[in-house]
Amino acid sequence: MAAALGGADDVVQRVQGFYEKTQSFSATFRQVYTYKVYKRKQISSGRVYFKKPGLMRWDYLKPTKKEFVADGRTLWIYQADENQVTEQEFRAERLSSSVSFLWGKGKLAEEFDIKAGEPAGGLDVLELVPKKSESHFKKLFFHVERETGRVMKTVVFDPV
Repeated sequence: MAAALGGADDVVQRVQGFYEKTQSFSATFRQVYTYKVYKRKQISSGRVYFKKPGLMRWDYLKPTKKEFVADGRTLWIYQADENQVTEQEFRAERLSSSVSFLWGKGKLAEEFDIKAGEPAGGLDVLELVPKKSESHFKKLFFHVERETGRVMKTVVFDPV
């Protein structure tokens, strides 16, 4: 693994270890989605919750309230402004390993070509490029807390 990852192997092992042993966690999030074609951005924020095995909840608070809740089999989407709930099949194994590893599944080094980026704000940085071309994103960056291996920030670049 060390040859393929260069200087990133220790960071990858810390990240992988942290999420394999973590049973549950929550975090605030800020999502900036850039629409290049329209030259505008949409900024959303809220709180996310994960619990093994396979439970996940995203509470969007701004700009509009919406909730995504998954139990490993079903995904419920509640849009408060429309007072509507949508239910659909949810299969965790269909998620990319960028999300499934949060549940302790999948190996980052098997799913991604990884290299170390420039440390930023006291955090180690990993650049991850999916090995499978059918991924929903082109690459992502993990900003990782050195002491714990916890991912503090994720930046995702999608194909568009």
